[in-house]
Amino acid sequence: DLGSRLAQVVTTASDAVNNAQELYQIITGQSYFDFNETNSELANHLDALRTQVSLTQASIDKLEINSNFSGINQLNTLKNKLPDLHQQIELGLNLSKILPKVINQPEPKTYLVLIQNNSELRPTGGFIAAYSLLTFKDGRLIDVETKDVYSADAQLNGQVNPPEPIKTNLGESNWYLRDSNWSPHFPSSAQQAEWFLNKELNRQVDGVIGLNLFVLRQLIQATGPLEITGQAHPITADNLFEIVEYGSQIDLSDSSPQKNEILVPITEALISKLREGQVKLNLLTKALNQSLDQAQLIAYHNLPEIQTLLESYNWSGTIKNPSCPPRFNQQNCTNQTFSLIES
Repeated sequence: DLGSRLAQVVTTASDAVNNAQELYQIITGQSYFDFNETNSELANHLDALRTQVSLTQASIDKLEINSNFSGINQLNTLKNKLPDLHQQIELGLNLSKILPKVINQPEPKTYLVLIQNNSELRPTGGFIAAYSLLTFKDGRLIDVETKDVYSADAQLNGQVNPPEPIKTNLGESNWYLRDSNWSPHFPSSAQQAEWFLNKELNRQVDGVIGLNLFVLRQLIQATGPLEITGQAHPITADNLFEIVEYGSQIDLSDSSPQKNEILVPITEALISKLREGQVKLNLLTKALNQSLDQAQLIAYHNLPEIQTLLESYNWSGTIKNPSCPPRFNQQNCTNQTFSLIES
C-alpha cells in the first residue's frame, strides 16, 4: 500500500514540477505558454499531491515496524521529509491563488521592492539601502529598475518632518524614503514608502515587498555565485554578509552616502540570473518558503482583497490585534500584546 502511494506521489510531483518550471519560464519571459492554463494545471496537481502526501503519511503511521527491519532508516528519512514537502505544496497552492491577481493583468502592475540591510536595525527588517521597481504585464516581468536609495532621496523637494526618534536619536532634520519603514506594522511602513516614492520620483506602485540579506542569501544559494564587476571574488551565500558589511563601512560621512551601494549590483546580478533561468527551482522554492515563514520576506498590496489574502497567509508583516479566546467571557476580556522592536 505504501509503495503504491509513493509511486503516485512521485508521478504527481513530477507533473507539478514541470508545471512550476513552465510557469517560472512564463514569468521570466523565456516561454509564451498561457499563464492561466499553466497556473491552473499546477494548482490541480498540487491539490492532488497534497491528498496523496497525507495518505502516504497515514500509511506510514499505521505501520508497526520491527527494529530489525532493514529499511527502517530509509523509512524514517521519508517520514521526516514529508512535512517539508507538505509545506512546499501549501506554498505553491497559496502562490497559485495570488499570482494571477498580482501579476497576470492586462495593464502593467509595478511593485516597489525595499532591499533592507538588516545589519542596521529598522522595524521591518533593516535599513532601506536600495530599491527595485518590478513591472509585470500579462503574467510576465517586463521591466526592472534597481537604484541606490540615496539617488531617490536626493530628488525630494521640500521639508518632511520625521518622527521624533529619527530627529533626536539619528540627528535627521528631514524624512526620506530610506527611513520610511519606521512603523513595525509593515502595511503602514509600505504606504509611507509609496508616498515617498511618489514625492521623490513621481512613481505610483501597486504594492510593496520588503526583503533583507537573509532572503538574498537564500536566493544566491538557489542561483549560485554572483559575478560583480569590481569585486575580486564572486559573491556567494557564505560571504554575502561580510561583503555587504565591508561595503557599508567604506565611508560613513554625510558627504558620501553611498555606503550601501554594493547592494545595487548584487541585486541586479541576482535578478539577471533569475530572469535567465539560472536557478535550481527546488532551492528557489525552499528559499521562498523559509523567507515567508520567517517573515524575512513580507509584502503589502494596495487592493484590500489581495492584502487580506497576504494577511491570511501571514506574509504581510502585520502586527495583529488578536481577539479574546472563546473560552473567556468576551465582555470581560481585554487583550494586552507585547512586542519588542529595535530601531
